[in-house]
Amino acid sequence: MTAMLLLGLVEGLALEALGLPVTDMHSDVTDTEESGLPVTDIPYGIVTDIEAPDEEVVAPEPRKAGRPRGEMRQRILTLLGEHPEGLSAEQIRVYLQAEKPLGDTLQGMRRQGKVHTRGQGKDMRYFVK
Repeated sequence: MTAMLLLGLVEGLALEALGLPVTDMHSDVTDTEESGLPVTDIPYGIVTDIEAPDEEVVAPEPRKAGRPRGEMRQRILTLLGEHPEGLSAEQIRVYLQAEKPLGDTLQGMRRQGKVHTRGQGKDMRYFVK
């Protein structure tokens, strides 16, 4: 593909993406359609016109990384609200009968300002803000 043809294609795609009219000044007209409009030679695989679907297109929700939030966080906040003296991470896990450690969830809640802590290591206690 020559550089001039490639440049023309890129410019055309950019104009089309911006919603501006695209005029092709470097193409070879080879035929005309029944409407009388020229038809140009288009390299195989290049899409030049896409019809809009009849029904409304709904973009999928962006996928969030990690575990789903919400239920466990809400349970932790409710539990900590019932214990103004604060609880350790292990106590929270036992009360909630969580099968997995809650350290990552508690750290995330701490970063987001949902809970605060006092103490260090095993003596660290979590409090609802």
